[in-house]
Amino acid sequence: MIFDFESDFAGSLRCIPMIARQKLDIVGIKLSLRQWSRFSREERGQLSELPCDIAKEQDIYRTFVTQLIDTRSDEPLRPLPTPQLEDWQDSDRMPE
Repeated sequence: MIFDFESDFAGSLRCIPMIARQKLDIVGIKLSLRQWSRFSREERGQLSELPCDIAKEQDIYRTFVTQLIDTRSDEPLRPLPTPQLEDWQDSDRMPE
């Protein structure tokens, strides 16, 4: 899924699309544009298209990204704190 505002540049996957950024945030991995550029076009597409909704999918996604960074990049993996989404899953109230 490419948002309208990024259609000028995201179609080529030269830049990291927002959908991939969101998934990287969910699994707690900070990915630089330099690391992204080391991945093949196919791998970039997979990072945009792979599901990342449930815990098992997130584990698969995290493992895939980690392997790509280890094999394609000369930069180390940089973890991010993973978001705590429990408050957002309770539809009866707004998170604090």
